[in-house]
Amino acid sequence: MMDNPTGNTAMRRIALTLLGLAAAALLAAQPAAAQQVIKLGAYHFPPYAVNTADGMGGLVTELVVAMNAAQDDYVFEIVPTSARNRYADFEAGKFDAIAFENLAWGWEGQPVTASDAYMSGAEVYVASSGEGRDQTVFDDIAGQRIA
Repeated sequence: MMDNPTGNTAMRRIALTLLGLAAAALLAAQPAAAQQVIKLGAYHFPPYAVNTADGMGGLVTELVVAMNAAQDDYVFEIVPTSARNRYADFEAGKFDAIAFENLAWGWEGQPVTASDAYMSGAEVYVASSGEGRDQTVFDDIAGQRIA
């Protein structure tokens, strides 16, 4: 008896389809590897973090979006805090990390590790202009009022 090549091909397709469906069902039944969530504390500190009507904005939000887009192992989420409460919120475990901070801003004695600084900035002072006023107004800012 001769094999029917058309019949064998059809049977192979059916077998492969059933095998594919079974594999898909097994994979669907397996839980996906969970991404580790990293909670990033942020408080109103323009331009790094800015409170908006929709939540948090600014550079920290752009950083979180970029980090989430660049990899699949972690999910970074912003946890709002305040400048005053950030230390207590960190100790309470409300967030895992905070960006754009300096160890000298009250983190001494906290159980933290700091990364290298990848960016730096500076304060910019602006003064009203007037007769006889020039850049020397900034030479000694002690005693000046800051608004």
